[in-house]
Amino acid sequence: MVLVKFSRGGVDALTANEILGLEKKLTQRLSREYNSRRKRLTTSVLKEQKWTQVANDQSAWAFERARAAALFLEAAMDTGS
Repeated sequence: MVLVKFSRGGVDALTANEILGLEKKLTQRLSREYNSRRKRLTTSVLKEQKWTQVANDQSAWAFERARAAALFLEAAMDTGS
C-alpha cells in the first residue's frame, strides 16, 4: 500500500520522516498499542540476537576446546610411539 498526501501542487508520496512521524498524529489509544507492539518486537529481536551471540561464543569455545584436545592427543601419540 502506498500512502499519499494531497497538496496544492498535486499528490506526493510521503517522505520517510513523515512516515516515521505518523505515530505522533495517532490517537492516544493507538499510540499506546503501537508503542507496546514496537517495544515487544524490538525486545524479541534483541533477545534473538543475544541468543545468537551466546551460541556463537559457545561454538567458538567448543571448537577451541576440541582443537586443544586433538593437539594433546597428537602430542601424546608422538611421544608414546
